[in-house]
Amino acid sequence: MKQNGFSLIELMVTITVFAVLVSVALPAFEESMAVARVKSTAEVFNRGLQLARSEAIKQNSRVYFSYSTTGWEVGCVTASVDCPIQSKPATEGSRLVNITATPADANKVTFTSLGRLYVDSAGVLNNPDGTAEFEQLRFSSVSTTSLFDVLIRSSGQVKLCKPDAISGSVMGC
Repeated sequence: MKQNGFSLIELMVTITVFAVLVSVALPAFEESMAVARVKSTAEVFNRGLQLARSEAIKQNSRVYFSYSTTGWEVGCVTASVDCPIQSKPATEGSRLVNITATPADANKVTFTSLGRLYVDSAGVLNNPDGTAEFEQLRFSSVSTTSLFDVLIRSSGQVKLCKPDAISGSVMGC
């Protein structure tokens, strides 16, 4: 007699094998999603900083990039019709990502019309309002050990990198 379908034992073995595979793969999947969130948020900030620099050159005036817990903004130091240039809410990227600036109390950077970081009359990297400019933003998450940095050189160059990448690699700092 020919049997159609699966027996209960075959079905239970199949479900057990599937459950074991899922339990092995799930932690790796969660780690890769956490890394993707951190990298995505760092890339959004990187693009915002590059926009601020290019707008400073294009408008031939000082343009700032500032961030807070509510989001980030690119705007003109001197009020104009074209400002703010762009702003993004904190949900752009991820709320699960921690952002740490260097120096710690800085949350703003100003680019000059030449695309360089603004330097005050004493030769110090300060914003025109006297607040410190950040030189680095570090992006991290409690659910992954992966870190990403956005570095801003005094020349105005903005770079997204991984501190733990192999020296000399494209993503190396």
